[in-house]
Amino acid sequence: MQTVVTQQAVTNAQLQTLSQQLADVPGLTRAMAEAKVQIERNTSDIRELQQTRRLK
Repeated sequence: MQTVVTQQAVTNAQLQTLSQQLADVPGLTRAMAEAKVQIERNTSDIRELQQTRRLK
């Protein structure tokens, strides 16, 4: 019986850890989307600067 109680405690701890990790997913998804937008802007700015330098 003690083994079952110990296993249950371990399982509960693992579930709690997974729940905490999954709670961060929406924030990470938003951060990744924001980073992607910033990268696209930077890439566009770099292309624009390169074209401007070619015109000189």
